[in-house]
Amino acid sequence: MMIAIKQQSLTGMTFIDLFAGLGGFRLALESLGAKCVYSNEWNKVVQKVYAENFGDTPEGGHYKGR
Repeated sequence: MMIAIKQQSLTGMTFIDLFAGLGGFRLALESLGAKCVYSNEWNKVVQKVYAENFGDTPEGGHYKGR
């Protein structure tokens, strides 16, 4: 956990991190006591940064745009 919050109001809850990006949503929810059980991010470079920040690599997406 990177942010210390005294009241862990989401302890015991789980979530999935879709379109994970660099993990801001995960950081916020984990700081409140929730646990991430799945993450997904299509961008390979961003997946590497996410892995460095959280210790697990998001699954690649199915995005075919552009």
